Amino acid sequence: MLLSTLFVVQFLSSNSVDISEVIQDTQINIERFYVEQRSIETINQSLSAPQLLQQLDQAETPDQLAKNLTQHLQKFDAHFTVQYQSESTSALEVKESWFSKLARKNYGFSKVEVLEGNVGLLVFWGFADLNQAVKDKISAVMSLLLDVDALIIDLRANGGGSGETVQWLSSYFVDGKVHLNSFYTRYNDSEQTFWTHPQINYDHLEQIPLYILTSDQTFSAAEEFTYNFKHLGRAVIVGEPSKGGANPWRWFNLTQGFRLGIPTTKAINPITQGNWESKGVQPNIVISADNALDLAYKHALESLLENADNGYRRQEIEQQLQRMKTNSTKD
Repeated sequence: MLLSTLFVVQFLSSNSVDISEVIQDTQINIERFYVEQRSIETINQSLSAPQLLQQLDQAETPDQLAKNLTQHLQKFDAHFTVQYQSESTSALEVKESWFSKLARKNYGFSKVEVLEGNVGLLVFWGFADLNQAVKDKISAVMSLLLDVDALIIDLRANGGGSGETVQWLSSYFVDGKVHLNSFYTRYNDSEQTFWTHPQINYDHLEQIPLYILTSDQTFSAAEEFTYNFKHLGRAVIVGEPSKGGANPWRWFNLTQGFRLGIPTTKAINPITQGNWESKGVQPNIVISADNALDLAYKHALESLLENADNGYRRQEIEQQLQRMKTNSTKD
């Protein structure tokens, strides 16, 4: 159902925006391209609600209108985005793309560390667009972790990115060619499958205990990585349920300088035949994000202690566990 009521609002910039036209264009594009077809009628009806139209009518700038409309649409799907770009918008005013930011800032990698007890810690905040430079960066990072006995991957602040990079990084931790995920795209009725790369073969990393940390900010491709490893039984997920965005998106131009990011594709896990959209990835061990690292580290050490066949190694792990217990008591 498309909007029929006309709303026109004057903005501080002296621009006139026909809200009804923006809403109608939004509804038409959602009708044509949104991948979750069962939700389209509900979303488009909500866009005609008088309460929303009144809120949009009160926006003082086109940017505020776009922000308000984004907030409304993200109640249905966290990947919906509305932006306004006028003819006078300068290059500096245009928001830097996620992948450009990742490429500029070490491809998202912020910490590689080996903790006491030979437990690795890898922290990164995005999955950069896969190219040779990113492959080289991942190889360099993994070279520092090749001999750890357990690994914690911290995705608590990871906002996602490239599915191809999820595929590439995942290949370090599983043996052979493994079906990770598939993506169905509505507008061309196609399905793309993602398998690990068997040429990436590191026997030790494929067997060590693996922990993935999540929060309510873990999003999109980071959720895919987590969801895949959870259902493969390859990792223990520790932290909070993730944000819940399983549907990749693309831009569509709207009227009057607006554009709409619409989720056109959805993930289909080969094991669950579903995904994490709106629900988030549910951790194996639920705990506040702030405490997730300490708990995962403790679990990793306890797991290693069970199988330690070297006296020096056992002593080192026991001492670290005791230090953690003492510090916890002090807190």
